[in-house]
Amino acid sequence: MNPVLRILSILSLIFLVILGTIAVSGTQPRVSARIGIQIQSNGGMMRAKVRNRVKVGDGLRLYVAPVEDAYIYVIRTDKKVAQVLNPEPYKTPAKTAMILPNEGQFYNIDGSSSVESFTVICSPTELKEVQELIGSPTFPYQTWVAVEQKLIEKSRIDLTEDVTKPFSIAGVVRHLASDQEFLKRLPMLSGNTLVVKTYDFTVKK
Repeated sequence: MNPVLRILSILSLIFLVILGTIAVSGTQPRVSARIGIQIQSNGGMMRAKVRNRVKVGDGLRLYVAPVEDAYIYVIRTDKKVAQVLNPEPYKTPAKTAMILPNEGQFYNIDGSSSVESFTVICSPTELKEVQELIGSPTFPYQTWVAVEQKLIEKSRIDLTEDVTKPFSIAGVVRHLASDQEFLKRLPMLSGNTLVVKTYDFTVKK
């Protein structure tokens, strides 16, 4: 083959590969956020794992900081009923932290349930399937499980930890130094089109 034609063929192939990559990334936008739960126990603080053991009197505080503007939904369940903890979700600005229940406060583990689960969802658009649940103070656990499974499939379970340098949190007023430090240490979680992360807690009475 003529050397010039060979070079042109190679360049054409590279161009097609680049176009394909752009097309795929365009149809499956990647969503990222720093997500974590802080456990207060015996006067100390620790970061929750995916599965945890807690006891009556412990406290939990949730942190979510999206890389880009995102709607954040937090669902709590005891495997019997479920509820949306932020019943009026709004679009959280990029790199701005949402803290639930709020700074300086915790969700108290009262022992009324033997299990507690928290699912955090970050999406660049409103999620109709979750919005429809917000009208009720609580809803059946099985109803939530069906919705959760669909969202996990939508995110393609593409959750990874990014070891890149933590971004600075902007637009958060009156943060305690401990809050800022905790936020910086949270892993970066990513998913395709949205992020879904669940934490399970077994309650020791």
